[in-house]
Amino acid sequence: MRDCIKFVGLDVHKSTIALAIAEADRLPPISYGQIENTPETITRLVKRLSKGNSVRFCYEAGPCGHEVHRQITTLGHRCDVVAPSLIPRKAGDRIKTDRRDAQSLARLYRAGELTAVWVPDQEQEAVRDLVRTREDMKGIELRVRQRLGAFLLHHGMIYTARAPGARRIPAGWRRYALNIPSSRSSFRNTSMPSSKRKREPTGWKSRCGWSCRVGIWPRPWRQSRRCGE
Repeated sequence: MRDCIKFVGLDVHKSTIALAIAEADRLPPISYGQIENTPETITRLVKRLSKGNSVRFCYEAGPCGHEVHRQITTLGHRCDVVAPSLIPRKAGDRIKTDRRDAQSLARLYRAGELTAVWVPDQEQEAVRDLVRTREDMKGIELRVRQRLGAFLLHHGMIYTARAPGARRIPAGWRRYALNIPSSRSSFRNTSMPSSKRKREPTGWKSRCGWSCRVGIWPRPWRQSRRCGE
């Protein structure tokens, strides 16, 4: 029969996890040091702490996701992911270290002053990631359209269509904007997807070097390394 309850506060980071343990009595939490943030290390820690004890874990919601929560609950122990914005903090307490954060989590978790958040399962989190990815892609599309509209306006072409795009630009405007090699390159890289723009820096360097050699850029630019000289 398990004889006591241990409240474990975890300060989870990308590579390490700082932990502190608070017993069921009123003694201050004890720092347990740091461990590597790997499934094998977490499994060994949980098995070591759970020998003859009832163990409860908690950590702040953050960029590391919910994999630690899923692993600990799979091992049969309770693990709460708490809301960082709802953690009580002392006024004027500005010293923030991993050890102090873990001790504070363990103490507040024992006192029942932490608010747990809802943890989605893997399928729900996959749908959430898909929605966020779509929002990111729509934001990228909006910024590309804005850059394209600014490029056309810079060349004296006002495009008033609802959604400006390279395929919908009149042929006369296209010829006007692309009659100079540098403008043609700028127009193409403004309107193309970002995945294709990754192959362009080498071409940009060669074109800037050509512009410097023929004297298009002012002298300070010709002396710059960005011109390839």
